[in-house]
Amino acid sequence: MISDSTELQAHDLTLSAAANERYWAAAGLDHPALRAGRAYPLIAANCTVLAWMATSDTPVIQTRQRVWCRRQVATPVVLDTSGTVTARFVRRGREYVTVATDVRSDGSTIWSSEVDFTPAATLAPPTTRAGAPADEPRSSDRSTRPQRLDGERRAFTITDELIRRYSRRGNYHSEPSTAAELGLPGLVAQGTQVCGQAYDMLLASWGEAFLEAGTFESRFVAIVLGGETTETTVAINGGQAEFEVWNTTSNRPAATGTANIQVRR
Repeated sequence: MISDSTELQAHDLTLSAAANERYWAAAGLDHPALRAGRAYPLIAANCTVLAWMATSDTPVIQTRQRVWCRRQVATPVVLDTSGTVTARFVRRGREYVTVATDVRSDGSTIWSSEVDFTPAATLAPPTTRAGAPADEPRSSDRSTRPQRLDGERRAFTITDELIRRYSRRGNYHSEPSTAAELGLPGLVAQGTQVCGQAYDMLLASWGEAFLEAGTFESRFVAIVLGGETTETTVAINGGQAEFEVWNTTSNRPAATGTANIQVRR
């Protein structure tokens, strides 16, 4: 059951240079911005999760994430997150909440984030290795269709070790026993970790300006388990992009999304 709270408790997180590096590397990114100690923008999703957990004890999983980058910041840095529940809805018998947050440093917003959450316990049972949410169709035309995007492609295997590096301790991302209690078939990669290769390719194309003036939106179609391999396709058209992450182990889409960069004059 999702909490009825509307205002999220404020949450402070000290992001060390070492922790920041773990997020970059565990998502498969290796960029000069990492070596310069720049904070990884998709950490905004983790800040939103932590602010939610300070308010509600319901384990949740993200189904959509949108991050707006306002400025770059170097680590170490204290991140102050505040937010509200902006919507509640039910789809196919499953509860959802939409949470909007701002992540600040020294009183100035670094990232804005909007996340759709649903209880983790409503996902598919452990007998389903592919790990698709219970309300996702499993028809053969969906599982065997080719990738729809033409663009740069990159493969990446998300191991249990990488999932643990990307997540804090004591949850279903890092502890097999906790995952099993929720009916999950193994360690589950965070959605933003699954989309890390897409972010890396966009950053390589658009440069560090993407860290301070970019928008990145992901929809998480099906969970990715430790040991599974993804193939990410990114199609860039000027300052706009689409991407798709395909789980080649289960032969199913894992995530889709869009991104853009604002040219500042």
